[in-house]
Amino acid sequence: MLRRMGSDVIGEVTVKEKTWCYFKLIIHPDPIIFEESNNSKHLLARYDAIEIDVVTWRTLIIKSLSKLYGLIGEASPFEIIKTENQSLNKTMILKIQLQDKDKFNNSLMSYTFNLNEYYNDLDLNCNIRIVKTENYIGLVI
Repeated sequence: MLRRMGSDVIGEVTVKEKTWCYFKLIIHPDPIIFEESNNSKHLLARYDAIEIDVVTWRTLIIKSLSKLYGLIGEASPFEIIKTENQSLNKTMILKIQLQDKDKFNNSLMSYTFNLNEYYNDLDLNCNIRIVKTENYIGLVI
């Protein structure tokens, strides 16, 4: 919307309503892999070598939503913006609708899984932690 003041045109700034929310997620392995034993060193080396791909992330998120909310949870829309696999940090940025923030927060924080389902010979329990939650993507990256 524009207003006229004398001969100058001044534009009004309209703030767009917030509709999206962004989560930065990380897979957190069972602390047993940080112990000083041969088995834990083997697990740590295997965990460090794997790369969590987009399909695995999507499966983990859908399973977590399904476990807590059933079919309604599975139908919740989301988008995976970016994944990173740097050493022990397996992270991802997730875009969701703002009204689904609590649903995703509750389901992700209560979900545990074993990586053996996705990567053979890696019997390691893990969970997903939310590192950061913001309404703008620039604040999460």
